[in-house]
Amino acid sequence: MPGIRLAILTAIAAFALIGGDAQARVWRPTPVEQISDYLFIVDPRPDGSQVMVYWIAPQIAEDREDQARLRAWTRGHLLFAIAEVDIKDGSSLMPRRVADPDISIGNRKRRVIEQGQFNPDLQRAVDHAREIIGHAGQAFRFFAVTEPNLGACSVGSVQVRYERETYSYRMPAPGCSQAPPR
Repeated sequence: MPGIRLAILTAIAAFALIGGDAQARVWRPTPVEQISDYLFIVDPRPDGSQVMVYWIAPQIAEDREDQARLRAWTRGHLLFAIAEVDIKDGSSLMPRRVADPDISIGNRKRRVIEQGQFNPDLQRAVDHAREIIGHAGQAFRFFAVTEPNLGACSVGSVQVRYERETYSYRMPAPGCSQAPPR
């Protein structure tokens, strides 16, 4: 699944660049780049750590086949990955323990499903994401909520509360209106 691999690797590379003062934006981003950038949140903390929240949505995949697989694996669920890491020497990651998040949809708190309770399809999505991300993927802890009617290109909102911070997504995500029909 080269499309998903490219999107996730691009996101991981983006957070590595945040260690310095320079940040850049893609000049003519594709819809997939816009959606992937929006769904991957990086929060640099004053203590030098970073919190990363990534909504693993089918739209992060470059091609329809990859999107279809990810859509099938996550059917009826929203899948999130959270990592908290210390960045050493500008490049090496030292993972911290990831606490349990609270996830709300439209300001209504939902029951969070932990990875140990995932159905086989959600576990396939997680295993594939870890494989694509590589070593850095071990820092992420995965969570899901049951939600059959909302996705990154729907209309609505999702909030992920983690360690006294609320990370929010307003949908449709940027790039959805330009993306080819799914």
